[in-house]
Amino acid sequence: DYEKVMRSEGVAATDGNPNQTYDEIVVTAIPYNKNHPPVQAVALRARSHARLKKDPCPSPRYMNILREGARELGLKPCYQEFLNKHPVQTNSPLLRKIA
Repeated sequence: DYEKVMRSEGVAATDGNPNQTYDEIVVTAIPYNKNHPPVQAVALRARSHARLKKDPCPSPRYMNILREGARELGLKPCYQEFLNKHPVQTNSPLLRKIA
């Protein structure tokens, strides 16, 4: 469910909540097949107060969603390989124990 995913990623409803982490933005996605027209898609952009000096690695959960989607959509093997090799955030055994 779209709303549930957005809430889990720190995107609030469009109620102007100043503490939400991301904004939804509309981007133009260009298909591999040039015979198909570009489409509008939703992307998330970190709000300025939530941006870090260095981007952390994505969570394993998030990367698995991207990898599964790439497989289901039959995206180019080179992109799937890129996703499969992309590093993910790992927590130290101490942090896992505390959490």
